[in-house]
Amino acid sequence: MKLTIAVPCYNEARRLRLPDFSKFLAARDTRLLFVDDGSTDETVPVLRRFCLEHGELASLILLPHNCGKAEAVRQGVLAAAADSDCVGYWDADLATPLEAAAEFRGVLERRPQVQVVWGARLSMLGREIRRRPIRKVLGKVFSMASALTVAIPIHDALCGAKLFRTGPLLVDLFGEPFYSRWIFDVEILARLRALVPRNDAQLINSVLFEQPLD
Repeated sequence: MKLTIAVPCYNEARRLRLPDFSKFLAARDTRLLFVDDGSTDETVPVLRRFCLEHGELASLILLPHNCGKAEAVRQGVLAAAADSDCVGYWDADLATPLEAAAEFRGVLERRPQVQVVWGARLSMLGREIRRRPIRKVLGKVFSMASALTVAIPIHDALCGAKLFRTGPLLVDLFGEPFYSRWIFDVEILARLRALVPRNDAQLINSVLFEQPLD
């Protein structure tokens, strides 16, 4: 499956881990699509040089002004879907290592019914999930509230690593702008919930797959 990861960027020049992005592009059928959200630092020149070095494997979209992460992700996902079998979005600081994208793609390859692979930062034996205690507590509370609101028992609503199979569902989830500039992950869940009858928990379980992170 051809995989493209959209990476929203806003003033990320000092945080971009370019060697990690290059390593990701060495894998088979992988591409990167950076979306600059009106940066005012050196992010755009840095990304332009990176894209020139990697040819067709890396590209850059420039938004005319700062629109917020939600719109940057939406624009990137829709653009990437034009010639990819699956599309994801990843935080620019690579809080989730890009190596996990291969595991996400593997889920879609093994499970044809799955349409969305959603990262989950779960503290389990053998995992190295590092989060400040306050962020861990607030994230858990927010995820619980989100799960109750959209009636989907998600464990980590705000994880910045997700992968989607391209197709009609992707268009339904990203076709319209989000209301929130930042907490749009819950809107994705709400849109998914709206497409599935509320009493059909089995269908939600077959379409949405939570992937624990290392």
